[in-house]
Amino acid sequence: MSGESDVDKFQRWLQNRLATLEINNDSGDHERAMIRIQNAIHEVISFRESIETHSEVEDPFVNRDSPVRVISTEDVEPRNKSDSICSSCGADMSSDLEFCPLCGEFR
Repeated sequence: MSGESDVDKFQRWLQNRLATLEINNDSGDHERAMIRIQNAIHEVISFRESIETHSEVEDPFVNRDSPVRVISTEDVEPRNKSDSICSSCGADMSSDLEFCPLCGEFR
């Protein structure tokens, strides 16, 4: 393995410490130290599995070349502002409405 990760190195170091503790049984906190190292090894394994799972999942975001649609001003035609004038209030009325937008008077 030429590309051994830091997580793998850390796990091997913990396993080496555990093996050393099993050989040297002279410490008073021997049992507690072994449990702590075993728990640390378990956490390293869980962490490595979560990293592998995370790398297998695809990115939910899609990268697009142009995220914004460009609108050219040449395609937009100006609308006539007023097609007629309201007989009640004198406001400009649009041809697509059957009533005045200001006073509500029907044509």
